[in-house]
Amino acid sequence: MKSVDSLKTQNRFKKTEIGEIPVDWEVVKLRDAISFNYGEGLPEEKRAPGPYPVYGSNGVVGFHEKFLVEGPGIIVGRKGTAGSVVWSFDNFWPIDTTYYILWDKHKVNARYLYYQLQILNLARLNTSTGVPGLNREIALNAFLPLPILTEQTKIAEILLTVDTAIEKIDASIEKNRELKKGLMHQLLTRGIGHTKFKKTEIGEIPADWEVKQIHEICEKPQYGFTASANDKPVGPKLLRITDIQDEGVNWETVPYCECPDSLKTDYLLHVGDILFARTGATTGKSFLIKECPEAVFASYLIRVITKETIIPDYLFLVFDSAIYWKQINQQIGGSAQGGVNASSLAELKVPIPTKPEQKEIARIITSTNQEIESANLQKRILENLKKYLMNVLLTGKQRINF
Repeated sequence: MKSVDSLKTQNRFKKTEIGEIPVDWEVVKLRDAISFNYGEGLPEEKRAPGPYPVYGSNGVVGFHEKFLVEGPGIIVGRKGTAGSVVWSFDNFWPIDTTYYILWDKHKVNARYLYYQLQILNLARLNTSTGVPGLNREIALNAFLPLPILTEQTKIAEILLTVDTAIEKIDASIEKNRELKKGLMHQLLTRGIGHTKFKKTEIGEIPADWEVKQIHEICEKPQYGFTASANDKPVGPKLLRITDIQDEGVNWETVPYCECPDSLKTDYLLHVGDILFARTGATTGKSFLIKECPEAVFASYLIRVITKETIIPDYLFLVFDSAIYWKQINQQIGGSAQGGVNASSLAELKVPIPTKPEQKEIARIITSTNQEIESANLQKRILENLKKYLMNVLLTGKQRINF
């Protein structure tokens, strides 16, 4: 049990080069506790199949039959993604765009060091004017707060527990994504309960399905509204490509725009609308409006509104399938601009089952989507928890009884 004096010490702070820290912690320069060591080049053609991960600045870039450094260990990006910090539980081979860390085991817990290097943000120490690069002599002058080893270990264990939970969720998400991919292929090419099939321009589908182009089953694709974004509520929300993320749209962060009433009706979004990114890194990516405030869509998006014969949820699934992306990639490949326009979108071909079957296919895939969305929510909660814990534990704002 801790003495009264030690508990009092835990609640006292002192001013240091890095701000206030507990009085019983010390501050050292990185060079007094660790060393940055150059990785060794290992071109892909020289790698032999094996169990040991090969690390570049972005993480694992392959595997090899031999290792250079015994794990566990820390890899820091030296060139390219300079300052990135990666942990390896296993023996590993760091290539020559990285540093690997050696540390004084009498002073520093390796996992504690890993987390401290993350919040230290080594990327800010980049001194290169061309390819980003990390100068180890400059990095070694950075300061490191150090509680006693026992406390370092406890801090590391708590953060590792959260990391482990996040990794399990990541594995679950990946498993469900693979399941979804398989289900979509099966359902969009074989349907539900069909025994007869026919060959079409988009592949084999059930014999009683049709293949139709977007302009036959949807209203004419429409370009979005051209306006400047405004943080003030001067009109409806203006949904842009950058507001659409994998996990959906955070409507609270979507800006506003000035849009006269005479035009607003033409561009207002409604539940069931499907939007497409027509240019940029996410060209062809679609988004189904399930709910929204008063909002219009921006000019780099294209809107599709379905007709009576097609269910929006089903069509949106097609727009996330290999059938769709094969056609989109063919269009992008043949375009000098690398984008999608309304005319080309209208020509895309879609497999069309009956409406009851569309509804059932959408229901099956949506249930998998919901599991993925639920897991993503859990992951975001854990990531926020980790961020909070790193902030309070690695600075001594919150102490651990041990």
